[in-house]
Amino acid sequence: MKPQTDYQKAKQILKQTATNAKKAYKNDAPLIRQIINDTAYYMQTAFNLSDKKSNLLNLYACVLHP
Repeated sequence: MKPQTDYQKAKQILKQTATNAKKAYKNDAPLIRQIINDTAYYMQTAFNLSDKKSNLLNLYACVLHP
């Protein structure tokens, strides 16, 4: 079994964060988007992702928006 890449870990954390935010703040779409975007930014810096991977993570964050 292959170990997960930093990008895959960041993507998994972002998805879990989005799920938790959507449960906690059901009627507050702007707050949910902010939480998702802030987490995406943090993951990019924490995992030191390349520009390409950062861009892909940002696109994935857009998919998770309510």
